[in-house]
Amino acid sequence: MSSRISTVLAITFAVIAPIACAAADSKPTVPPTAAATDPVATVNGEPITAAQLDEAVGGRITALKQQIYQAKVDGIRGLAFQKVLEAAAKAADQTPEAYYKEHVADKVTEPTEQMVTSLLNQYRTQLPSDEAQARAQVVAYLKQQQARTLQDQLRSQLLGAANLVVLLDPPRQETEPAPFDPAKGPADAPVVMVEFSDFQCPFCHRAQPVVDEIMKRYDGKIRHVFRQLPLEMHNNARTAAEASLCAADQGKFWELHDWMFKHQQDLSADSLKAKVGDLGLDAAVFAACLDGKKHAAEVDQDLAEAQRLGITGTPGFVINGRLISGAQPLSAFTEVINDELHRAGVVMPAEPEQAEPAATPEPAS
Repeated sequence: MSSRISTVLAITFAVIAPIACAAADSKPTVPPTAAATDPVATVNGEPITAAQLDEAVGGRITALKQQIYQAKVDGIRGLAFQKVLEAAAKAADQTPEAYYKEHVADKVTEPTEQMVTSLLNQYRTQLPSDEAQARAQVVAYLKQQQARTLQDQLRSQLLGAANLVVLLDPPRQETEPAPFDPAKGPADAPVVMVEFSDFQCPFCHRAQPVVDEIMKRYDGKIRHVFRQLPLEMHNNARTAAEASLCAADQGKFWELHDWMFKHQQDLSADSLKAKVGDLGLDAAVFAACLDGKKHAAEVDQDLAEAQRLGITGTPGFVINGRLISGAQPLSAFTEVINDELHRAGVVMPAEPEQAEPAATPEPAS
């Protein structure tokens, strides 16, 4: 790709928003194996074992492996895009630069005054104090965002027609859902999506429309397993986690699941006890389960598994052993799911291009 094309996509400034609720100072552990007892170092003659090292850095290693894999995949896509762009340009009797200009740069329009004003107000403290400079920077940024979107569309179109197949093996963190973990979808589905979530986390709430769209889009080919990861920063998250399993005892897990994500500011034990009757549960049985902490051990088991996997924030997803962290867009999930279906030899019918599901508004704090 020429430097001129790269320059078109340069970002003047970027504001990165968090996409997950983060737990503090959590260290993942790895169960010892025969090799885990071997020393990797000694200090004053005392051994430091492989298991101790894994406990100290396991989560960071997992994250690094994922970053390395993603960097390689991004590199493959970049190289492939250059090839298909050159081929498309040749077929159109154009240079790659001219073809790109026609399909991307020439389609960028001036942003509306409303868009400019909105961004100026939102990021006022991060922009130059001079109004003209700030406005110019915002306009440039919005145009470059348009260019990125148009390039993504062009890349998807050209690579889709070219049938790009990534042959690299992704890093995996295998996890076996426990029998008590609520699930829906076929038990023998080729794709298993394990969600580690916190009912009080706003980013988990934001992820639910994407999860719903995934289950609809891959109906019959995916199993959704819900596992508990209540974070200490959320005062009612642990109560909600145990309550959801009490509801599961009566076959009403998903009903309470949906209600709690819609009412994150109302998850006290008293509120839940008062509500469950409306959801078709036996309120007295539910209250006894919750007050008796019947499912405390199961929640602890899910917490330990999340820690082992290096998942320290919510939501966290494990799709056939492949980690996805945070409330990512639908495309981040479909990319992995489609790849897993392809690896399993499952052919999905072509679907028309669909818009991302609307993000669920974050509840007021």
